[in-house]
Amino acid sequence: MNNETAFNMASSNIRYGPGASLEIGMDLADMGAENVMVVTDPNLAKLDFVSAILGALEEQSVHYTLFDQVHVEPTDASLKEAIDFAAADSFDAFVGIGGGSALDTAKAADAGKIVADCIIAFMQELQMPNGLSAVGYTRDDIPALVEGTLPQHRVTKLSPKPAGPEELSKLFEDAMVYW
Repeated sequence: MNNETAFNMASSNIRYGPGASLEIGMDLADMGAENVMVVTDPNLAKLDFVSAILGALEEQSVHYTLFDQVHVEPTDASLKEAIDFAAADSFDAFVGIGGGSALDTAKAADAGKIVADCIIAFMQELQMPNGLSAVGYTRDDIPALVEGTLPQHRVTKLSPKPAGPEELSKLFEDAMVYW
């Protein structure tokens, strides 16, 4: 009877030991990263080891922007804040410093931008109109759009988030132009 078992384990590169985190600047430079979003929480941002990591980026001339507003146990609102922060710039790499909350927030910021970019590219490929303004609506039409939407319970009652007049106004404002 043959009891031989074979297995393979593949994993990401794992480094540990004194000074390992200071290699991040060299790694990002080797990757060709030019604009990095560094994600951490307000308490960690004040500590020396975060300053040392940021210094390692500076030593390698890797431009970064610090987002230090991570919440413990991130909420939809805090993740959206990070996604909006990421969307306001053209980051080509994301670094999370801290525990699960910082890493989850960094992944959400990256994923949010990737998904948005893919949807916009798909819309452009299909030659869809660039938002409501491309089909003749203006900001002056928003109150009427909100008023017409409120009675549509399939929109307002089935929404995973509250969909009252304020939320709908923001939704229509954001939908005027996509790219």
